[in-house]
Amino acid sequence: MSSFKKALVSIVNSSPLQESRSSGLGSFFPFFGGDATSTTVNSNTALTIPAYFNGLNQIAGDIAKLPKGVFQKVDGEGTAVNHKVKYLLNKEPNNLMTAYDFHFIMAFAAMHRGNAVAYIVRNKNTAEIDSLIFIHPDDLHNIFLSNGKLYYKTKFGLFTEEEVVHIKGFTDNGLIGKSLITYAAETLGIAKSAQSFTSHNYKSRGLGFGWVESEKALEPSAKKKIETAVNSKLSAEGKIKTVMLDEGMKYHPITMNMQEAQLIEQGKFSIADIARILNISTRKLKDSESDNYASAYQDAVDHLNDCLMPWIKRFEQEYGRKLFSPSEKLDHYVKLNDNLLLRGDLTAKGAFYNQAIFSGWMSRDEVRQLEELNTVGGVLAEYLTPVNTQTPEQIQKNLNDEQSK
Repeated sequence: MSSFKKALVSIVNSSPLQESRSSGLGSFFPFFGGDATSTTVNSNTALTIPAYFNGLNQIAGDIAKLPKGVFQKVDGEGTAVNHKVKYLLNKEPNNLMTAYDFHFIMAFAAMHRGNAVAYIVRNKNTAEIDSLIFIHPDDLHNIFLSNGKLYYKTKFGLFTEEEVVHIKGFTDNGLIGKSLITYAAETLGIAKSAQSFTSHNYKSRGLGFGWVESEKALEPSAKKKIETAVNSKLSAEGKIKTVMLDEGMKYHPITMNMQEAQLIEQGKFSIADIARILNISTRKLKDSESDNYASAYQDAVDHLNDCLMPWIKRFEQEYGRKLFSPSEKLDHYVKLNDNLLLRGDLTAKGAFYNQAIFSGWMSRDEVRQLEELNTVGGVLAEYLTPVNTQTPEQIQKNLNDEQSK
């Protein structure tokens, strides 16, 4: 470690960290706990809310499965190139995980914890990138600004901004991300309370909460025996529970009041709230009431444009500025192929390709490439231009060119 780094480590260690206030890096976020309407929510308990976990899983999975291409801008046109970065992003970022797993945990950490950081391991001789090592959020102790540069204090040492890939979640300063649960704690707390109450109600209350009426006066010992017998029957396992009472006795169940019923109903509304927090449709969160297969393709388009595209841009731009040499940055860039997400509807995809070909902005060979088919060349590599968009002079020129061949 250089003397400069040692000095920085000394400075950081000498001052207390302000993780929860400045960067939201801590692993525990208590909010709105202890009252009747919400419960304590932290990074672990939030994941027990099915809709929230499913939303994070959906988005992270979508980002992870996209092919990551490396392109070079030549004469204003992007050309795919074979580059070490392409191998790292699509095959093996490090010797411990696949590219899918790496991108999944990066996207998951960025959304759920606010910051996803990976250490860039470079070859000492060639300066090429050998691997990308994910740093767990619990091992990321602080992110701070010093002399106009960002530094990352981790369990493994102090890193500069050039040494890491940093994908930020929601940020109010452009430098450090903040966890979604920091801002969504109240909504998630209500959802968690509704979930806990529903579980408690069906396990402990339901039909098993009530009272026995007797027409005759009973001794305390007799009351105790009846109470024990009824409780034993109603708490027994199994779907069918029958209680036989003596003559003159009646069982009266105590049902939920309106407030309790509304709290259970709140579990349904929390799906919509969590969908807003994650900017994802309720249909993606498996809400059966919003199922509409007639609009499945449009839902996929909306999901891509509204939910995924901001995350795609975060990854593309951070990779573009961190994974290439200073000279390569001028014309090299990373692009995530989002066409993969729209493969499900063959009719819509066919219409899209047809429009692209006959409008002249894609060749048939380029379409074949997107479908992972070999290019043919020749006329299939040419761009078609609709005749009704050409001037008479252009049409005559094309005829003359054909005749001269």
